[in-house]
Amino acid sequence: MDKIDNFKHQSALREWIDISKWKNPCFVTLTMKKGRTYYNSYGSTRKKISKYEASSNFRHFLNILNKRIFGNAFTRYGKCMTVFAVLEGTKTKHLHYHAIIDVPLGKGINHFEQMVRETWLSTEWGDKQIDVKFNANQGAVDYMTKTRDKDSVADSIDWSNAALGN
Repeated sequence: MDKIDNFKHQSALREWIDISKWKNPCFVTLTMKKGRTYYNSYGSTRKKISKYEASSNFRHFLNILNKRIFGNAFTRYGKCMTVFAVLEGTKTKHLHYHAIIDVPLGKGINHFEQMVRETWLSTEWGDKQIDVKFNANQGAVDYMTKTRDKDSVADSIDWSNAALGN
């Protein structure tokens, strides 16, 4: 993708994702481990994380978090938080997610940061570098859709884990 198309996508996304209508947007950064060592009867194997595994890990994180916040309404009725997420990383930088999560008021908001940390660290690929900032604004969207640290703005969006307008 050339630079002009990348900037067109960036502009369109920034216009489309309007978090000013969200109730309680929270900007979260979650870092992945670069790799893991697996042991078996033949010795050990070092495995690097792929973008597919990163997305799967983030989905698992969201499932646990939604279950903690909504309880059975998550599994029975599909009740979940609104989420917009971008996956970034290079060969020299850990894969990491930037996400804006609309935290429901009165649903554990006082403990949300702690829930995010505990839940992320409980996942297979979750690393210790976690940042949670409340009262996110459009600047968070601009940061997430920057062109640095990604090949393509459009391809960096994790559409399989987006939950918009729920």
